[in-house]
Amino acid sequence: MEKLEEAFKLLDSGETFRKVAAKLGIPKSTLHYYYKQYLEEKVEELKKKRAELEQEILELENKKTGLEGEIEKLKRETESIKAAFKAQGLSWEEGVALLKQIRDLRKERDRLEKEIEEKAKEVQRLARDCLYFRKQLDELKRVYLHWYP
Repeated sequence: MEKLEEAFKLLDSGETFRKVAAKLGIPKSTLHYYYKQYLEEKVEELKKKRAELEQEILELENKKTGLEGEIEKLKRETESIKAAFKAQGLSWEEGVALLKQIRDLRKERDRLEKEIEEKAKEVQRLARDCLYFRKQLDELKRVYLHWYP
């Protein structure tokens, strides 16, 4: 097997069948037979690789088409937004700045809502504690009045 691999390397580098067969002591017909099989296997490997690459190209082309569609959609939406800004007497820069302010205000609103929720939970906890201590105080008053009327 090693002789054949060496022979294939020599043949791939341009040596003739006659020289390689003589150098390695392999009959020329045997060398020709195995080299043909070797080349057929290489061709099959290359065909398989080519099919894989063609599939990858197809997938990338589909992805590209999808992205191009998204780009066109975003362009139309941008034009619609520009028209809305213009209708309100705003330049693009003013409109974008306004949208950023709106985004920041929404973030602040969300933060405040979370803070309110946390405070409401704290109020509930304090109300429970207050009720507990009120009951304790009532019990102490009852005991006190019982012993010290």
